[in-house]
Amino acid sequence: MTEDDLEVRPAPDFAHRWLADVRADWSIADHPNGGYLAALTLRALAAESPHPDLVATTIHYLRPTEIGPMVIDTRPVRTGRRIALLEASAGQGGVERYRVSATFAAAAAPRRPGLPGQPGASGQPGASGRPGAPGRSRQSGYGGEPAQPGQPEKQRAPSVLEPIAPSLPGPKDCVAVPASLPGVPGPALVRERVEVRVAPGTGWLRGQPSGVPVLTGWARFADGRATDRIGLALLADAFPPAVLEITSAEWVPTVTLTVYLRGDPAPGWVLGRFSTRLLRDGWLEEDGELFDSTGRLVAQSRQLALLLPSSEPPPEGPPASPDPPAPPDRSPEG
Repeated sequence: MTEDDLEVRPAPDFAHRWLADVRADWSIADHPNGGYLAALTLRALAAESPHPDLVATTIHYLRPTEIGPMVIDTRPVRTGRRIALLEASAGQGGVERYRVSATFAAAAAPRRPGLPGQPGASGQPGASGRPGAPGRSRQSGYGGEPAQPGQPEKQRAPSVLEPIAPSLPGPKDCVAVPASLPGVPGPALVRERVEVRVAPGTGWLRGQPSGVPVLTGWARFADGRATDRIGLALLADAFPPAVLEITSAEWVPTVTLTVYLRGDPAPGWVLGRFSTRLLRDGWLEEDGELFDSTGRLVAQSRQLALLLPSSEPPPEGPPASPDPPAPPDRSPEG
C-alpha cells in the first residue's frame, strides 16, 4: 500500500521517528478506524525492517486516537537472518495512543507451478469450486494434499493443511454495508474507503439479528488499490463485529488486535469470516479469517473487545490519568 492516505515520513534529525497524519476519511463518528491506525504504523515498521514479509502483528490500543498529526517512534527488538521483531509507539500531544509489535520474515522462496503439496498448483479449480483452492477433506473439513506415494506409513501426513473458504454468493449478490446506520453515533466515513459487502442473510442489517454470532462478507479498497499484507491487517478490522448478530451495541471498542499474515493475496476481493464464541461481563473475543480471490487463506485475526450498549456513550479523548487506559474506538462498523 503506497497511497498518500497511508503515508509516513521520516522525522528530521530523529532516528527511528516517523510522522503521519491521521485522516478524517478513515474514521467512524470522528474516531479513526483501528485497522487504519495499525496500517499507518506498520508502514513505518516495514520501512525499517531488514526483511520484507510481514507475518504477524499485535496492536494494543491504549487511548482514543484523534484526527491530526501523529508521531511514531520505532525500536528494533531483535534481528536475525530469517526473522526481525520491531516495536512502535504512536503518540499525539505527548501521550501514547497505541503500541504495535510486528514480526517480519525473509522473503519465501518462489513456489513452482505443479509442485506436489501446493493447493491449486495446476491452476485448475479444486473440489471446493474455487480456482486454485485445495480439495476438501470429508473428515476434517480442511483442504490439503496427501503425502506422496511410497512414503513410509508413519510419514503419510498432509503436506498442506488449510481451511476451506466459506460458501458465499459473489460480491455483486451480497449486501453493501452503508456509511450510516441506526444507532451509530455519526457517519462511518471509512465505508467510503473500504467497500464491505456481507452475506444476504445478515440479520442485524435488517434489524433482525440471526442469533448466531458469525459474519461473512467481501471487502476491497474502494479506490481499486491492490491489497498487500499491510492491507490485510487493515481489512481484518474493517468488517462489522459478528457479535451484532446476537445483541445490539453502539460501540465495540477493540482493546487488542492480533493478525497473522499467511501469504500475499491474489488480486481481487477479499473474503472474510468472523465469529465470536464468548461474551461475558461486557468482554468478547472475535476470530477472523481472510481468504483471497482464489480461496486461499491469507490472514487470521483475533481481537479482544468491549461491548458498550447503546445507552452508554463511546469513549472520547484521552483519560485524565494513565490508569486505567481508555479503550480505542470501534463502532458497529468495525
